[in-house]
Order: sequence, then C-alpha cells, then structure tokens
Amino acid sequence: MNLKKLLLPNEKIIAKAKQGRVRPGGSLITPNTIIVTNKRIIIIDPSKLGLQKRIQSIPISAIFGVELINGVTGSTISLKVPGAEGVEELTAVTALPKGKAREIYNLILEQIEGG
Repeated sequence: MNLKKLLLPNEKIIAKAKQGRVRPGGSLITPNTIIVTNKRIIIIDPSKLGLQKRIQSIPISAIFGVELINGVTGSTISLKVPGAEGVEELTAVTALPKGKAREIYNLILEQIEGG
C-alpha cells in the first residue's frame, strides 16, 4: 500500500509501527499498522488474507487519552476517543514492538497535550 496516497495536504508521517506476527495478540498473516502523522492517527487493519483493508483515521483533536500497556513480548497502545452518546470508545493496536510503542505513545501524548 502506498502510504502517500493516504496523506492529506501538508500532512507528514512522524512514526509508524507494525504489529508483530508471532507475538501474543499479533497476526501471523495480516498484521495491523499504526501511523502517527502531524494531523491524525491512521490504523490499517488488513483482513481476508490481505485482500481487504480497514483504514481508520482518528484526528489528533478527537483523542482525549492514550494508554501504553507493556507486556513481556510486546506492547499495546489504546486511544480514547468520544463515541456515540458521549460514551468513551477505545481503539487499540496490540503486539507492537516495545521501543516503537513507547515512541508512538510519547508522540501522541505530546500532540494531545500540546495541541
């Protein structure tokens, strides 16, 4: 997939990480990818052996919380966003490499607290 086609004008990729294939919570055939840009978070969730992709776009301004959960073999990042009827929704990407997950967590936290 050409990531540049997903970007808006003046949008730049700051960081990205791919879900582990063999880590617990990972996906052997179709791992998810999380991308942090200067405007939003993009989560790409391939399915049906990569023949179909669900692309989720979450504006930084809509995120009111981020959580990093470190496991033994990988990390999970959860984003808190407003949902229907004021109910909080969580969007999570699991089985990320620990170092990349920490980097992405810090970038998102800086953007939501400073933006």
